[in-house]
Amino acid sequence: MVDTLQAYTRNFRVVDWNRWTKHTTTNRGTGEEATKESCNLENFNATIFPQSNRLNFHTSLPKLLYGSSLWEVKETDKDKLIELIQKKLFDECGVSVSEGLEDFKLSRVDFCKNVPVEHHPTDYISSLNQFKYSRREKANYKNETLSFRNTRRELTFYDKVEEVSRQEKNEEIKKIVSTMPHNILRVETRFRNSSVVKKEFGDKSLMFVMSDELAREKLCREFDGLVRAEGEQLEFDFNGNLELINEIKKSRCRNVFGKFLEVKGLRVFLAECCYDWKRVESVMRQACNNRFTVYKWMRRLQSNQALVLVEKDRQLIREIRDKLRKVA
Repeated sequence: MVDTLQAYTRNFRVVDWNRWTKHTTTNRGTGEEATKESCNLENFNATIFPQSNRLNFHTSLPKLLYGSSLWEVKETDKDKLIELIQKKLFDECGVSVSEGLEDFKLSRVDFCKNVPVEHHPTDYISSLNQFKYSRREKANYKNETLSFRNTRRELTFYDKVEEVSRQEKNEEIKKIVSTMPHNILRVETRFRNSSVVKKEFGDKSLMFVMSDELAREKLCREFDGLVRAEGEQLEFDFNGNLELINEIKKSRCRNVFGKFLEVKGLRVFLAECCYDWKRVESVMRQACNNRFTVYKWMRRLQSNQALVLVEKDRQLIREIRDKLRKVA
């Protein structure tokens, strides 16, 4: 379930420069010139930046393995993919690296899942459009593609069959796609630069992320970060909520936050917090005895926030969530 990979190393040697093309660019502001060397192959691009002595490569694993992004790669494809990357980099680009692929560090990774859906993907995108993502811009293109992005991360939903049919150049694959129903909602989460990749995964080699379980975890966590964008706007009364929690505690109720929601009402509480999970958590910490209980409640509320949607939208959101969590 890994889609795009980008990785780099500074420990390399070029055996054959004839396979590389030199490019020179000029900074319009300073007038300074910069050079780079590129080796562009089918579904695989490698670049050398001499100033920083850095070798990068960029590839789409599904395209590398299948010739198209229509299909997903699996953890069981790992050995084959490593073999293909090594062939492209070492044999076709003529690069030597002492530790092989183990020497490369990740600078971008995209995880994806093709979610088979019961209705047309635009129905799901329309329902998802009612949500927002903290500190990310939302973009909706004709209800075919919906993304929540900033410079570091991105969560995107789109009609995969439509995307491939529009962009694919291989005639055989275009013929396959032309007979397919539009029943695949593609879900992708992208970690877009070195800093966020390092924060998310540590100083790991690229082989570390070729895990179905890791991909499922990251996709589900990103999906659970969606919050309702609309609804009744109420004043956030933290002190009033705290007073209610203290009254419940006096009754020696074991499930304080559960009783609080029973009295307050889930719809009213989430609307009061404007579906801001930091506000929700600030109240929750006053009611719960430990971090683990807070964590369990947060996951439960994030999963149940769709309850405030109308029935049709609620079913569509639940279908996506359930299928993302399903073991392949």
